[in-house]
Amino acid sequence: MKITELRKGVSVIICSFNGADKLPTTLQHLINQRTNNNINWEVIFIDNNSIDGSLKVVEEYWKDQDSKVPIRLLNESTPGKYYALTRGINEAKYTYFIVCDDDNWLSEDYIERAYRSLEENPCIGALGGRSIAVLENRDSEIPLWLTKDQERYALGVQGEKSGNITYRKFIWGAGMVSHVTLYRNFYALYPSLFIKDTQNKSHFIAEDTEYCLRLILRGYHLFYDKDLILQHFVPNDRLTEDYNIKLNKRIEESFDIIDKYIQSAKIFGSVSYSKVNRLRLKILTPIRLFLAKNKKSKIKHNTLFQLLFNSPTDIELKKILNFISDNRLPRIRK
Repeated sequence: MKITELRKGVSVIICSFNGADKLPTTLQHLINQRTNNNINWEVIFIDNNSIDGSLKVVEEYWKDQDSKVPIRLLNESTPGKYYALTRGINEAKYTYFIVCDDDNWLSEDYIERAYRSLEENPCIGALGGRSIAVLENRDSEIPLWLTKDQERYALGVQGEKSGNITYRKFIWGAGMVSHVTLYRNFYALYPSLFIKDTQNKSHFIAEDTEYCLRLILRGYHLFYDKDLILQHFVPNDRLTEDYNIKLNKRIEESFDIIDKYIQSAKIFGSVSYSKVNRLRLKILTPIRLFLAKNKKSKIKHNTLFQLLFNSPTDIELKKILNFISDNRLPRIRK
């Protein structure tokens, strides 16, 4: 049941598929949170078709710890984090949400810092922090390829310093902080563009990037706080080259849709939007499209052309333009 009367506070959303072994440590870090007494918060756990008794593990662990923080246990039968996360956010009681994956260990001041940051700056659409890798085998060395691809594993830093990182165009989902009303409104009226591919759920690996780009298209900013810290548990099976290859393949499969959002953000986004910039692109894009020699370049400039001259033939671009212009959705005025 969607709760429409939101109260000031934070809803921590945990989505899990077969995370029974990881969940107790994740929950303990939530129990260890130190918050000001006037910050209300809750935990919402969504079991996404687990067969390892995850929900029972959460229920019993929370009960044994005798925590005063309320927890709600939900089931989401449709497979995929997008569906579980959407279910959790629709059930949230509070104004802000934190995405806490079942392998994320939030630092004890995480909820406090997250709440204060969004309260103090209404222009922040989403906030991210620093993610420190914790390997299952503590004596293992981090593979070189993991160092290169650490962003794709939601590891490391998300900016050179704390502040506005909208130019990056994404914050990874692990530990992301945002507004319940923004997420609800965006996806109630405009479901994810990845839903079209019902046979291939792998595209939903990019649901966090799609959300961030939607925020940018409505004028909101992405912010990074280097002192907002979580530890990210990395099991041994994610340190294999085979897993790395499969992960990169899944991410690359999302590029077609994500690039349409990125090109839209070049024109309408909170960072680059200006009449001068749009005029410049209107002059240069037809020329660049005419001169484009490879398929990738032609697709890119054709996308920009359709957006600039409001003549989309692509159904996804039409939906993005409708999303941008829809006055029912919240917007930070430029």
